Amino acid sequence: PSLHATSPFTKLRLAQDKRRTMLVGATLYYAFAVGPIVLRLLEWFPANDSALLTPVLVAFGVASGAGGLAVVSSNSMMADVADEHELETGRRQEGIFFGALSFASKGAAGLGTLIGGLALDVIQFPIGAAPGGVDAATVFNLGAVYGPMLGVFVVFTVYCLMHYRLTEGRHAEIMAALAARPEETATGVQLS
Repeated sequence: PSLHATSPFTKLRLAQDKRRTMLVGATLYYAFAVGPIVLRLLEWFPANDSALLTPVLVAFGVASGAGGLAVVSSNSMMADVADEHELETGRRQEGIFFGALSFASKGAAGLGTLIGGLALDVIQFPIGAAPGGVDAATVFNLGAVYGPMLGVFVVFTVYCLMHYRLTEGRHAEIMAALAARPEETATGVQLS
């Protein structure tokens, strides 16, 4: 679904700066990924036996693919940070930056798994339960925990992004300054 959902958002990415694109992508992902759960908790979502359930779920699923904007923008933003770092230090170290990004992703996935497991313990979700065999109160509690918990991570993401100051214009200046520098070999010997 992400490929199909991201395609209509290509113009948005081209028209906006990377930070804004990432903010929009993360917010849309949250809204459409958690939307069905929150709407069901509020009893504003089609019932399980409704003919509308499948098309509405598919629409929400495809729309949540807008989160792909955030993923693509985060990698592009990291490359821009590596360029800025090179301008400031004279060293090209994008491998370190992307390694840190990869490590942070794995750490976030691990932390999310830990928190999810703890949440399942707190709401006393039954181990090995058959589909449809969990009582309604436990299912409600699962949704009530999932929506706000994911929201905390999205708010943290938005908070961090508010401190990202590298604009498209500033990046163009950085690239021009890097292009104006004389080339050096890996040993630091100038070529020109």
